[in-house]
This record gives sequence, C-alpha cells and structure tokens, in this order.
Amino acid sequence: MPLPWIKMWLEALDDPKLTRMSLAERGAWWGILKLAGKCNAGGKLVSGGEGLGIDDIADALHIKNAEDRQSLESMIAKMEKRGSLKWNENHVLTVVHYEERQRIPPSSRPEAVAERVRLHRERQQRQKTGEGEAVGELGVISKLYEENIGVLTPVAAERLKDIAERYPPGWFGEALKEAVARGARNLKYIEAILERWKAEGFKTPKKGGGGEQRPGKGVRPKPTQERRRTITRIPGDKESDS
Repeated sequence: MPLPWIKMWLEALDDPKLTRMSLAERGAWWGILKLAGKCNAGGKLVSGGEGLGIDDIADALHIKNAEDRQSLESMIAKMEKRGSLKWNENHVLTVVHYEERQRIPPSSRPEAVAERVRLHRERQQRQKTGEGEAVGELGVISKLYEENIGVLTPVAAERLKDIAERYPPGWFGEALKEAVARGARNLKYIEAILERWKAEGFKTPKKGGGGEQRPGKGVRPKPTQERRRTITRIPGDKESDS
C-alpha cells in the first residue's frame, strides 16, 4: 500500500512568512503540516474528534526540550498573526487553506494508483502468456488493412495494435467485411462496429436495423409515390348513378 504523503511547495523557500522565522521555527512549521496530513481532517489537528492542545502537538512532534518547545509556541503565534494558522471556535488548531493546497487529483488517489498498477500487471501477464497470439493477430489484421483500406501509417499501426489487444481474434476481419459491404473502408467505422460488438455481443446488429452510418453521410430516404385509390361504384349509389 502506498505510504501517505503531503505536498511541499517550492515557493515556501522564499515565502516572507517563513524566511522571517528562525530555522527551528520553520522546522516546527513543517512538523505542523505533516501532523495535519497525519490527522487527515482538512488541516485540523485532531485525534479521535478532539482538538490537540500544545502539549499534545509537542508530543506528536517528539519535542523533548524547552528550547524546541519555545520554537513551536513562537512559530504558532507568528503564523496565527500572519493568517496561516488559526484556532477555531472549538479551540482546534487549523492550518488555513490546507485542503486547497493539498487537494489530490482523482488520478493520484490511492485507489486510482492501485487500479493503474493492477491493469499494468494484467497487461504484463497477458503479454507473457499470449504474446505470440497477439503478435500473430496483429500481423493478420495489418495485412487485411493494407489489402482493403490502404497504406499502413504509424498512427494506423498503433490503432491496430490496440485493436489486437482489446478484441478477440477474428473480430477485426468480420468487422472489416461489414464495413466494406456498407462502403465504409475506414478504421473509425470498423472501430465503431467492434465497440458495439464488445458492448452487445459479437455480430449483434445495430438496434434499428440500419447498422453504423457511414461517417459524414446521412441516409437519404427513398422517394415514395402515393398510390391512387381505386373507387368501386356500388349499384344503387346515388353518386354513382348521377
């Protein structure tokens, strides 16, 4: 499991709020930030829902002597005046703007990182167990592409490599047949067919019965002719006898 961490901003090196403090006071400030990260309460220094007092904070920072204790207290007083620390109504020491400065993007959250690691390992395992099959399928679909669509560019080659890894062998050839039959010899159209089969089942016809529309062209309805109704005259009908 990844170790917890906090962000340390380079601008702090030249921040007047910090440069006007002693080295010991700055060390106490970094300790406060780390403690806020450990508490994981949006910048509040709490434990079990209760705010940490000065003695608790000193213990958490492993402060053992009076000199370091004095540096801690003077730092808190200075940073409170400078708007970086505050005591809230429940007498909980809070790092101001901590959440804004420490916000972790979704892609960097532990669960997202773990998911990327899992997918990477699965990809490596597939490469070990089915590398020969994937390479063979890539060769097949590359040849089909060149024979039916055109020159295999580097961009197209990368897309075919992705197709070979994502879809079962043989799917590309069948999707190509359907695309050719509809006059849409392009990779985008084939990928749309593959995506539909992946979601709905192999060779499942598109709902509505028309298949994928050729990109850039609509389906023009066939003109219809109105049929003329034949009127049958009934003997005895006044209008027919007139």
